[in-house]
Amino acid sequence: MELKGSCSRWLSMFHVLENSSELEHLSIDEPEESCWIEPQPIPTCMLSKLTTLKLKKCKGRKWDLQFLEYILGNSEVLKTLTIITSVSLTPKKEMWLCAQLLKFPRASRSCEIHFVGNWSHSTYILSNPNFSIAGENHPLIRWSEEDEFHK
Repeated sequence: MELKGSCSRWLSMFHVLENSSELEHLSIDEPEESCWIEPQPIPTCMLSKLTTLKLKKCKGRKWDLQFLEYILGNSEVLKTLTIITSVSLTPKKEMWLCAQLLKFPRASRSCEIHFVGNWSHSTYILSNPNFSIAGENHPLIRWSEEDEFHK
């Protein structure tokens, strides 16, 4: 099952998730401004089915980050999280957003984060949460020439 659409409220989206236990692919196009409310319990699809999530036109707002942290921390079978930034973000804000994503714990050891920025027209893949740099745990960052995420 796949769900696509624009979410005007995070709570509405999680209501859909709670009632879509077989959801494997989720694509969100430009989530609107709202207050974040962490759903309890964790939707079933996040524990056993959700393998791909694409968040388009991400602006790096507080609730965007809270949503992404929640998804990464609770989606046990997530394989790919694709974040396509909003054209309104500056290069500095994009780098800040990418750095924030590196800090979030991941429930899925095999999850890759495909970070697609507008300023560089590149895709950065953040993978391998056990990779260590200078004694700190940071996912490995590698550049990909694949431009499929801009579509």
